[in-house]
Amino acid sequence: QQAVEMYEAKDWDRIDELVAPGYVRHDPQQPMLVDNRAALKEYLAFLEVAYPTDMEITFDEVLVMDDRFVARFTFSGTNTGPRGDIPATGNRVEITGVSISRVVGGLVVEEWVYADLLGTLQQLGFCITPPQP
Repeated sequence: QQAVEMYEAKDWDRIDELVAPGYVRHDPQQPMLVDNRAALKEYLAFLEVAYPTDMEITFDEVLVMDDRFVARFTFSGTNTGPRGDIPATGNRVEITGVSISRVVGGLVVEEWVYADLLGTLQQLGFCITPPQP
C-alpha cells in the first residue's frame, strides 16, 4: 500500500525506503533499463520531464497475494516536454496498464509493467504504418 501511495503522491523520496537496491523493472515500452533504485528515480524523472505540468498516476485496483501485489493503473498527463529524443507534442494522454510487483522483506524487488503503448503513441499523434514492400 505504501508503494501505491508513493506513486500517487509522486513522492520519489520514499523510493529508498520502499524499493530494494537491486530492484528490476521489466517494461517493454520504456526507453531505458531500470535495474536499481537510482535507475528507477531516473526513469520517473524522465516521465516528469515529458509530462511536467499534470502527470498523474492513479491506482484503480490493487490485489495483494503472498509476496506479490497486482495493480491496475491509469497514467495521465500532457506531453509538454521531450520524451528522450522525441519532441513534445502538446497532446494529453490517458494510458491504462497493469503492474505486478514482487516484495521481499517489505521492499519491492521486481516489477513487471504492461501498458497500452499503441494507445500512447496514437494519443501523442503518431501514426502506425505497415512496412512497405
